[in-house]
Amino acid sequence: MENKKHIEDEINFSEIVADPVNLVSAIFPYFMILVLGATVFVFYKVEYQSRTIHYPVEIMRDTVAVELTTKTSQLLPGIDLAILSSPSDSLMKKGEELYKTTCESCHGTAGLGDGAAGAALNPKPRNFTSADGWKNGKKFNEMYLTLANGIPGSGMVAYEYLPPADRIAMIHYVQKTFMKDITPLTPADIAAMDQTYSLVAGGMSPNQIPVAKAKENIKVENNVLVEKANRAVLVEKVSVGDGKAILNKITKNKEKAFYILIANQDWKASKENLVKLIANTLPANGFCASSLKLSSNDLATLHTYLLPIFN
Repeated sequence: MENKKHIEDEINFSEIVADPVNLVSAIFPYFMILVLGATVFVFYKVEYQSRTIHYPVEIMRDTVAVELTTKTSQLLPGIDLAILSSPSDSLMKKGEELYKTTCESCHGTAGLGDGAAGAALNPKPRNFTSADGWKNGKKFNEMYLTLANGIPGSGMVAYEYLPPADRIAMIHYVQKTFMKDITPLTPADIAAMDQTYSLVAGGMSPNQIPVAKAKENIKVENNVLVEKANRAVLVEKVSVGDGKAILNKITKNKEKAFYILIANQDWKASKENLVKLIANTLPANGFCASSLKLSSNDLATLHTYLLPIFN
């Protein structure tokens, strides 16, 4: 018969159990392996989380909020078109100051798009040293378009509140400081800019009020609209006409529906404008989706019914 060895032949378990010292000696290596494995696992999880967690970036405009002052609209003088192609030293200095206070937090001190505020933006701010990926182009007139209108879907907002001369100063500074191979403006480019933005003629600066005041004004205006909508609801309750049944059928919240009709008065011009307003503000406007399926006759009846309620 084959002589097989068993683990009991190698280890005397009865002696180990009888002597606590032997028991500890036998278990200790396995215990240390478990401790070591648990330690490695914990350190791995901590290190992994430190690499994957994205902490919010605190930027200057969040920590140092400069309250706007009240300013009334003022006449902006026209500019000399010569500064579009030949900036003075003072204009360049102005451009540098504006860049540091307005642009540097996103675009960075070297124009690389690596500013502190830019870290939280998607897409990332423009790298002025790169020739690729310009939405509107990198010519002077194309950069002016970006400052005037911003870039929708990005962190680049419009700077229409800045006077034309300040925008021009900023562009000159950015181009001469960070960019290479700049294409100069042609006389046709300059003439087109003047025609589009009335640079020589000048214009009016926008009014400006503190943010707190603006919020207060919005709240007051909203309360006025709510009161008007509530009054219209009361008027509609006692109104009669063929459109009443149609209105009841296509509204789930008349207060909301009437608020939309109060806030956007263009619907009064035609039944087409009415259905367009409803379609553009669904589903939060108090109307049901079935309102878009009304026949032309029912829509005309509803429009006729609503007009005297809101006059």
